[in-house]
Amino acid sequence: MHHIYKKLTILFTLTGLLISPLFALAQSNNFYVDPSHDIAGRTTIPSTLQHTSEKAYFFVEDNYYNNLTSNKRSELQSSINNLAQEFDTKIYPTLRLSYGSEWSPGIDNDEKITILLTRMESNVAGYVLFRNEQPRTENPASNEREMIYLNTSIVGSDTAKAHLAHEFVHLIEYNQRNRQRGISEPEWLSEGLADYAPTLLGYNEPYSGSHLESRVNDFLTFPYDSLTGWKDKSVDFATSSLFMHYLVGHHGDSILLNLMQADGRGEDAVNNALERLNRTDTFQNLFRDWTVANYVNGSTTEGEKNYSYNSSLLNFSNLHITSPVQYSMFPDNSISSNFFASYGAANWLKFVPGQLGANGANTLNIKFSTSPTNSGFHVPYIVTDILGQTRVEEINLVNGSGIANIDNFGTSVISVVLAPSHYYKTNNPNPGSSSFTINVSTDNGAVAGETTYTDGSLLRAQGGSKVYVIKNGTKRWIPSAKIFNGYGHLRWEDIIDVDPSVLSFYQDSSLIKFIGDYRVYEVDTFGSTKRHLNITPQQFESAGYRWDAIYEVNQSEFNSYLTGTPKAVIF
Repeated sequence: MHHIYKKLTILFTLTGLLISPLFALAQSNNFYVDPSHDIAGRTTIPSTLQHTSEKAYFFVEDNYYNNLTSNKRSELQSSINNLAQEFDTKIYPTLRLSYGSEWSPGIDNDEKITILLTRMESNVAGYVLFRNEQPRTENPASNEREMIYLNTSIVGSDTAKAHLAHEFVHLIEYNQRNRQRGISEPEWLSEGLADYAPTLLGYNEPYSGSHLESRVNDFLTFPYDSLTGWKDKSVDFATSSLFMHYLVGHHGDSILLNLMQADGRGEDAVNNALERLNRTDTFQNLFRDWTVANYVNGSTTEGEKNYSYNSSLLNFSNLHITSPVQYSMFPDNSISSNFFASYGAANWLKFVPGQLGANGANTLNIKFSTSPTNSGFHVPYIVTDILGQTRVEEINLVNGSGIANIDNFGTSVISVVLAPSHYYKTNNPNPGSSSFTINVSTDNGAVAGETTYTDGSLLRAQGGSKVYVIKNGTKRWIPSAKIFNGYGHLRWEDIIDVDPSVLSFYQDSSLIKFIGDYRVYEVDTFGSTKRHLNITPQQFESAGYRWDAIYEVNQSEFNSYLTGTPKAVIF
């Protein structure tokens, strides 16, 4: 059975509709589309060729086009003409030079790319289907051509050319990776490669209002996202995009072509691409330095390393983590906390003196340990002095444990940020998670303001209304007062109001099961509908779900949700 690979770009803010017409050319086609992205779940779309440029055919969905006024058809024509010119003169030649060529003349023996403008779900800007590169004898739903799908709602927007460039890279990827080398890249590398294209072409300048700014905003809402644990969320696209920007910033645009031509996949492809450029860097070290850069984004005091993106677009003012989980360390106190850690993700834990001066704590002692002991952590920490200068050091782990002692804490040192990142080379694309424990004290022994809570605690962001229950490093929203009151052991007076940064540290979970039942359901973001996860345990794990993030609910809560169609995960 041949798998159908699909790549898509999530559009976070679809800007205004500037569409316009075409003088219809006498060629129509009933194209296969992806029903999961289509506005009405359709599988085929009757369309008509509306414009032919040097490098592309532009088809427009008939139902959409026929319902436009003459003025709107005129706007659409103008927008497509502009997009076609940009594709012919800039996108096509520049990306082929930087990434390699798509399959040309390809399965249809035609050098032109087919671009279909059709109506899609509002959160989808475009996609490609690799199945279109297969003959219909192998895949009956193939359009047998090199093809890009774009949402009609973005055609006249400022970001249309950025999304077209992104999708064209996926066509190049199919030829360079899948077809020529038999390699199917993991989503994080595939999307990262594609999402660098708009920056390469200058489409993210100016930064304000750009596609890249939306990626940064999504990343900063949850910087604890796993780079490699793909869940097809907006933050996944943002995380992969920023890692690629960091990689290119340190190794140049030539890394793009070398990644397309590299041996291996994912992390191995990155290592091979670096070897091809005669670099001594590795994915493991890059990942560690990138997690530090997301906080520092600049040069350290000693200048031993430049922990920045090396990009004027991604400077410190535009990108740095501002709200790590924070502990105030007073003299004669100590803390001990456990944390869940996703593979391919990082954490930032900030320690500040509760009291400054000679009478404050003079040494900060950190003991770090992991479970399992071979789970593959880097543990850098960032020391900032009273003048705002920084240095980066690292806790060396032996059998999963290590210590750091930072002198002058509370005098010349005003903060220490521990930035453990979880990296462990494995053939499993979703190897699960590990945990780590920190024991921190001052030289007199210390209890900082505790910012982690026992399982079962009820948390609410200060000034917010949503109440969460926490378990195993995850949080689950209790959608209504009726559900809350349906549990006799839950009391409103037990709700703890915390800083929003504390809540952001816990991973969201929407997985439930009725007590005593084996079936697992996912509750939607509105807290109104549950959908049975009709998948195998292997698919459950491969999709990045966690068994320890499933919450058992009582009959009253279970029955309060509508039951939607079962959810299947397709790979």
